[in-house]
Order: sequence, then C-alpha cells, then structure tokens
Amino acid sequence: MTPNGQQPIVQAGNRYSNAQVTGVNSDFLTINNDQLRAGRSLRDVEVQNRRPVAMIGETVSSNLFPGISNPLGRSLRISGREYKVIGVLRSKSRDLLTSIGSSGGDVNNRILVGYPLVQALNGNSDISYLQAEAESVETAEAATGQLKGVLSRRYQGVFEYESSTLASYIATTDNILGGVTVIGIIAASSALIVGAIGVAGIMSTAVAERTREIGIRAAIGAHRRHIMIQFIAESVFICLIGGFIGLAVGLLIGFVLNFFTGFPLFPGIGGISIALCVSILVGLVAGYLPARRAAQMKPVDALRDS
Repeated sequence: MTPNGQQPIVQAGNRYSNAQVTGVNSDFLTINNDQLRAGRSLRDVEVQNRRPVAMIGETVSSNLFPGISNPLGRSLRISGREYKVIGVLRSKSRDLLTSIGSSGGDVNNRILVGYPLVQALNGNSDISYLQAEAESVETAEAATGQLKGVLSRRYQGVFEYESSTLASYIATTDNILGGVTVIGIIAASSALIVGAIGVAGIMSTAVAERTREIGIRAAIGAHRRHIMIQFIAESVFICLIGGFIGLAVGLLIGFVLNFFTGFPLFPGIGGISIALCVSILVGLVAGYLPARRAAQMKPVDALRDS
C-alpha cells in the first residue's frame, strides 16, 4: 500500500528524496520477486510492532547517501520520523514491461516500510491495494476473482474492488520472445549453413594441397578410414574453435546487455553444451565429403598428381 494524499517528505541530513514510500509485510519481497543487494528483509515482529526500519532502492541510496556503497544502519526521516536502513534492494529494470504497456516510474526509487507505519502516515487503517502471488499464470485470474469475493463477503459489499494481473503482459512478452526465438533460429540456421559450406571449402582445399601427404600415408599402409578420420577430425577441430570463439563473443555481449539492462542474458550449461554439440555436428557434416575423397585416392595417382 502507498500513502494517500500528500507525498511524504523523505530526507537524510540536508539531502531530500522524492521516493515512493510503500507499506509492505514480511512476504513482499518474495511476492514481488525482489532481491536484496545488502542487508535483510522486514520481520513480522517489526511490521506488527511498527518498528521504524526500512528497505530502500538503489536510487534512494544514491540520492540520500552519495558515495556510500553500503548505507545499512544509517538513518533517514520520513515525514519527520526517523527510520533505520536495514536493507538495500537490488536494482531492477522495468524497460521490457514499459515497452509492452506497463506504466510506472523509477522502480528503484522506493522505500519499503511496515504497512502499519504507512497507515499511521495516512491517519487511518485503510489499505489501498493488495498484492498477491498466484500458483501459476493460468490460475491468476481465478485467484483474483476469489480474493475479491472474500473481501466482498467480509465487508458485506461496502467497498468495490478493481483488480489486474500480469497475465496479459506475460502473454505479450511470450509472443515477443517467441518471435525473437524464431528469427534467431532462422539466423542461426543460415549462419550454420554458410559456415558449413566455408569449412567444406577449406577442407577441400586442404585435401588438394596435401595430395602428396595422402599418397605417402596410403603407400606406407594407412587405411582409408585412418585418412578419413584425420580430415574429419581436422574439420571438427576447426568448427570447435569457431564454436568457442562464438561462445566467448556471446558471453561478452550478454555481459554488456546485462550491465545496461539488468536482464540476465547468459546461457546455461545446457545451452553451452548444445552449442558445442552443434559445432561438432557441423564439423562432421562439412568434413565428410572432402575426407571421403581423400580416403579414396589411390597412392600412385596421389603421388603422381602431387
């Protein structure tokens, strides 16, 4: 819940902040998918006993405590009352939600305190809104209806309730990410085909330039499968080098995007394993025909042509 009416005055020393003061309970961080960069969350006893402690966002921390990386234990004042900082929220980004229609200001410019303290600021015991977590996206609308029904029965229809869920935003996000995935698969497939053709060309050139070597190996007793394995292994090695370079570049790009957007864009172990397996597969496919041609060379012809 948030204070109604005039924005409370937030200050620390001679510095002021226009941060949004929100009243929460001890479950808020889990429900809102928030994490702490430092410190701890509110405790039930602190909420119920109206203890003046607060968790602050990164913007509030930089505005009120500039140059201090860890403001835990420091004090700020909200409408004249002193609060102790017990936690600093990890920075969040709403860029994606904003791009698909969700409104809101700087999500990092907020202060979280126990909701009874906000009720005291308002001079009443009202709660302006409730925030809850459903078991799944599919049950969110039904859960919202059930919650409104419980409140209506409890207060005998005195109040009217409005509700909204993130289901529509999640559906829109899934559609966007699905489209990006399709485009990515098409682009990756095209790149793999071009890469395979390039590696096949390299291996064909290698076979042509190493005809004498192939002839000598065949003449001294090398089996066709040995020659074939040699060139396929070289093809796989080339593709693996390309795969590792691609992973390194991808990780670097993911790190840069994560730094600027806050979104975790790093591949997991499964993704890295799949990428390397695809590199090996491309090497096998691209090197097969050149290796087969090298294995089928007759020693006399190979030595004569060299």
